[in-house]
Formats: sequence, C-alpha cells, structure tokens
Amino acid sequence: GDGGLSTTTDPSYSYGGHGSYNIKLVAITGTSCTDTISQTVDVHPNPAAKFTSAGVCRLSTIDFTNNSNIATGTIISNEWDFDDGGTSNQTNPSHVYANALVYKVSLIVESDKLCKDTIIQDVTIRELPTVSFRVEDTCLRSIAKFISLSNAGEGSIQDFNWVIDGVNKNGAIVNQSFTIDGTKQLSLEVVNSYGCKSQGNGQFTIRPHPMADYETVGICIGEDIEFNDLSTPVSEIAS
Repeated sequence: GDGGLSTTTDPSYSYGGHGSYNIKLVAITGTSCTDTISQTVDVHPNPAAKFTSAGVCRLSTIDFTNNSNIATGTIISNEWDFDDGGTSNQTNPSHVYANALVYKVSLIVESDKLCKDTIIQDVTIRELPTVSFRVEDTCLRSIAKFISLSNAGEGSIQDFNWVIDGVNKNGAIVNQSFTIDGTKQLSLEVVNSYGCKSQGNGQFTIRPHPMADYETVGICIGEDIEFNDLSTPVSEIAS
C-alpha cells in the first residue's frame, strides 16, 4: 500500500504514517498457479506524550500540565509515575515531593485505538530555606535590632519579610523602636532564589527602663548616712 514489498510467508511491516493502506497478497503455487486478495488496513496514529510542570519547592504543590496530542482519535488514558512511589491517572495531576532531588517523571498516554507513547522528563525539586533570627537591645525607647540567621537551603536568600509587632520590614537586619514595654509577636518569612519560602514565628520582650530613686536616713555630721534604693521596677534591676 506504500510501495513496500515482502516475499516471506508471514511478514511484519512498519508504516511511516497513519492512514488507510491497500494490502495485496499474491499466492503462487509450485506450478505457477496464482490467486490474489486485496484488503484495506487502517494504520492509526500514535499519540505524542508531552507535559510541563510548575513549581520547584519541596513540600509545595507541583502542578503538571498534560500537553499530549494525537492527529486523529482521542487520548483515553494517562499514566503518571512521579519517581517517588506516587502515581496518578488524572489528565493534569498535582503532586507534593517530600525530598529535594531530581526526579524522572514519566507519562504514558494511550489512544482509543490502543496506540501508546511515553515521555520521561527530569523534574528538579529545590530545598526550602531554614528560618532563624536573633533580637538584640530590647529596652524600652532603645532601638531593637532584629538579625536574620536564616539559611537559603539552595541558592541565596532574596527576600527577608519581617512582621514585628504588626509592622512590616524587609532586610537581613532591621531596627525597630518601641514606646510600650511587654511581650511582642514576631514573624520572619525568607524567600530563596528559586522562589521557595519558609516562615518562622516567635516572641520577644521589651523591658521597661528603670526609674532611679533613693532616700537617706541620718544626715548629721559624724554619723553614717543610710541610703535606701527606691528604684523601680525592682524585678528588672540587676545592679
């Protein structure tokens, strides 16, 4: 049907394209008697398996978009293998990876004529940052210093997003003053160069300034004068 010939009894043949082909068989006996039969064979197209993925961070949702297509017919089956024990038969699945590795994700698509195609692609999952920080100079009316000790995980840290007692600040080291003492809330979100985010939360205490005061007992010459410390708050005074 496409110019190909064979003289074997039970041949196999591969067609380069889909379509309808007229197959002719001529049977010849040893005495040169012949018979001919012609039949049409429909060769169906293979689907073309394709996909893309969005998202690269560990413990985040990775969305897979199935871009497979077929010239005629329909794709009726999608078999995903995420290379970590996870599988799916959805058209456009999502998956969460527990570890930062390179995974070989495979997709097998099958048409309504049982023709198949497979694609395997690398999907790289990146590590999350680790959040840590230190707070210095926490006396009332002093300028408190907030220092990020965070690790990028992979790449470098691109953003430091602080919320300090309801105030937003950005930077590896930020300053904030307070007019009211007490326990304050703090959060820090860091974002690395792959867009992976982590957040840490904590508390810190702004200490009141002491108020120095004293009284004396005995003010005569030659007598010992007694000094009584009346500074407040007593619980905050160390010396």
